[in-house]
Amino acid sequence: MIVTARQLEALHRDSGKNGHVTLQAGTTLSPLAREWLRNARVEIEYVEAEVLGRTEHKERPTESSRLSRVMWWCDGPCPVAKAALMMQKSFVHLRPITTSTDASHTAIAVRKFADEITSRRADAGVLLVKSSGAATVHANRLNELRAVVGTSVDSLDAAMKSIKPNVLIVEHAEQSLMHVTNVLTRFFRGGGPR
Repeated sequence: MIVTARQLEALHRDSGKNGHVTLQAGTTLSPLAREWLRNARVEIEYVEAEVLGRTEHKERPTESSRLSRVMWWCDGPCPVAKAALMMQKSFVHLRPITTSTDASHTAIAVRKFADEITSRRADAGVLLVKSSGAATVHANRLNELRAVVGTSVDSLDAAMKSIKPNVLIVEHAEQSLMHVTNVLTRFFRGGGPR
């Protein structure tokens, strides 16, 4: 996984600006991330887990988690959204859908989500897309899926209470790491009070 300067800065900010950031062993830094690291005088700690922004993220998935097996698919390059998703690996078991990452394959990815959820090999799915229109139409056409677009934490909470979605659609264009992380965390933990 390659971490950019923006992702590194967001992880540092999320960790309380305590002078260090924790990353997965084997993570590569982009040239701008290395430059930011030198200028900010931040140390990196490498661990054998997925990218961690805070020490609380080190807990493992429990039986009380609403979702434990989650599939995901992205319609192209979306480094910020993927980084936010990988930060959730300590709470859920993530599995990518193996189909082309071209936006024209959205319907195929949605159908695979439905097949996996129907056969109980997955509890939920996350679609990381540039535009949610086609994904929402395809997902909500299938009886097995209840899809919601994660535009904000409040709208997601309302949807969690009313329709109990099993597919979250995140528009990754123009979204910050913190926003995507918050929406994913809310979805995986089942909404409710903050």
